[in-house]
Formats: sequence, C-alpha cells, structure tokens
Amino acid sequence: MITFDYVDGGADLVGGHVLLNRVYNTGRSEWHSAPIPSEVTPLGSQQRGEAEIDDACPLYDNNSSETETLTLVDANGNTSNSLSVTMTRRAGAP
Repeated sequence: MITFDYVDGGADLVGGHVLLNRVYNTGRSEWHSAPIPSEVTPLGSQQRGEAEIDDACPLYDNNSSETETLTLVDANGNTSNSLSVTMTRRAGAP
C-alpha cells in the first residue's frame, strides 16, 4: 500500500486517476493507471487529504532495485507534482 497527501483546488479528484511508473535498475519499465475511487481511495475531501493505492508487487526478474513514481491526475486532466521512491529488492522477492 502506498499512501500520499494530496491537494486539489478544483475539487474534481473523483473521475481522475493515479499514474504509477516503475523503472528498474536494468532499464526495464512498466506503468499502471489506477482510477479514483475504484483503485485509489481518497481519505479526506475532494480538495485535500490522504490517498491510498494498492501497490502490486513489483516484478523484479533480474533487477535489484526499482524507482516508483506517482502522479495524480484529476478529472479535468490536471496533473500534480510527482512523488518518487527507490526500493531495493527484498531477499526472496519474485
């Protein structure tokens, strides 16, 4: 689960989505689009709060690390700043 804070001055968060982009240290990448509210749960108002997105297990294959970048897109197509985190593969991860 990934949790992040949001502010949406247009109050049109529902109907938007969160883009999740993964880039692995080998250069392989993948992206997912999670609709709001079916796959992204806003915890707060349409304008401000915290949101949760289920973070499906990364497919590391031969990779040892990955960087995940989240971008919130509201129903009008306005994008937020992007948030990134780099993760190291846990021992035994697929």
